[in-house]
Amino acid sequence: MTRSELYVSCSRATKSIDLYLIGDFVPPKPPEPKDAVTMMFKNMRSERMLKFSLEFPEESQEERFFVMFHNVQSLNKHIFDVRTDKTFLSASMISLVETWTKPSDSLQIEGFKIIHRRDCNDIRKPFGQITYLKNDLTYENIIEKYEYSGKNHIEYSSIKIDDICIISVYNSPNSSFDVLKRHINEVITISKGFCENIIVVGDFNINLKVKTNNKFIEYMKSFGLRLNNTLNRDSTNAKTQIDYCFTNVKGLKSDYFESLTSFYKPI
Repeated sequence: MTRSELYVSCSRATKSIDLYLIGDFVPPKPPEPKDAVTMMFKNMRSERMLKFSLEFPEESQEERFFVMFHNVQSLNKHIFDVRTDKTFLSASMISLVETWTKPSDSLQIEGFKIIHRRDCNDIRKPFGQITYLKNDLTYENIIEKYEYSGKNHIEYSSIKIDDICIISVYNSPNSSFDVLKRHINEVITISKGFCENIIVVGDFNINLKVKTNNKFIEYMKSFGLRLNNTLNRDSTNAKTQIDYCFTNVKGLKSDYFESLTSFYKPI
């Protein structure tokens, strides 16, 4: 029996019970020095091992402030998923938009307090915002506002935590760029009266993969805010980049990860 035949036959067995040899077992000859498998093992022993460098927030031992933003597409439907997601629960602050919630919905998360909530008034629709903060952290609500008229739909909040104002935004794909600029100017201007450090994170529905939309990046630069996400990365399952973060905070890291329940990737 050749070595490959022996390998195939043994790999089919799921347990050793009732296995026995027929006749005398003759071990196969050792592999040749240039055998492909032999060479592979030699390289594995001699070459440098892969350095695992992925960083998961929930595994971090550092003391740091961690903000999670997500277009959750119905929090009432996915509240159990959020309550059991270790990455969400490791955040200091969770900001969710398109919550589709009603005032009667129970949305508590253990270890967090709700510091801002806006629900749908009547029927569930792509509307609503909620912000959670770890119980041991203090905050100040700076401003919260929405415009829901005609095709324009934008809502946002600014919350001060320590010396940072965190602005969470949802902007409808039907809203005009001028309306978005007007509201962005208002919320940043007001927030700068309370904080030097600013973070603006949101679902802006402006696809940065389209070069003409880089005008939004330039507009945010006029406030001293830089894009903190890598350009041309997917933030949705449609491979668009419409969710991202702007900031003037040095050393701030921002990236996407996968969602099993939403069309949008959390930031």
